[in-house]
Amino acid sequence: MHNISGIFGKTISWNVRKMSYCFPTYLQTIYSEIHHWLDSMDDTDGFRDAKFDLDADDIKGLSRQFHSLFAAHYCKAVAPLKETITHQVLETWIHANGRLCVIVVGCGAGAGTVAIIEPIRQVIVE
Repeated sequence: MHNISGIFGKTISWNVRKMSYCFPTYLQTIYSEIHHWLDSMDDTDGFRDAKFDLDADDIKGLSRQFHSLFAAHYCKAVAPLKETITHQVLETWIHANGRLCVIVVGCGAGAGTVAIIEPIRQVIVE
């Protein structure tokens, strides 16, 4: 588990299907940097405290959505991927033909896409 205390003041993990998931270190860093960037903007003041609105189309509303939903959606996307497409299966697919076709159907601010990129990145780095 990684510490993202710069954002929340405590270590955070998300439980999905009785399993605990958290961001990889590099993603936590990016997630924290986005929050710090949003904190620095005048138009996003109070985005962490307000309820999100899925119909919002301004920077403050989108900031609320990112703050409230991205991490949970990422973990909800990672859980079934890890359960159904194991590291070994993904490694076999990548090495067998070098191509994957992934279709992500709406999971927030790109959380589903980020969730599939991480296991692919792990296979490629090895």
